[in-house]
Amino acid sequence: MRDLLDTGNRDQTALLGAGLGGLILAAAAGAAFVLWQRSAEKAGTGDDGDSGAGTHDDDLTRINGIGPALAAKLRDNGVTSFAQIAAWDADDIAAFDTKLKFVGRIERDDWTGQAKTLQGA
Repeated sequence: MRDLLDTGNRDQTALLGAGLGGLILAAAAGAAFVLWQRSAEKAGTGDDGDSGAGTHDDDLTRINGIGPALAAKLRDNGVTSFAQIAAWDADDIAAFDTKLKFVGRIERDDWTGQAKTLQGA
């Protein structure tokens, strides 16, 4: 690398810098993907590890309190199935309450209970 810097060849130096930056960017993207994947697995599979659960799209508007606009917001946040909502714990509910700016609505409308019923239907 020192030889490249000493030669004054800016193109080669720029390539080295871009390569390192690209490597850092790829590592960050990979880490973000792993975190997203773990979150999706937790929300979609429950404790049994069945990766097929929660992978299909349910009509979330069948849950009282979720209309088309709210269903779209949930999809934008990776929530597409009754199984995912049924698997929410108190932390998940609090996080989505904050994200969707509906303080208490998820519990008040019992989305998790409704999702559990609809999941088996």
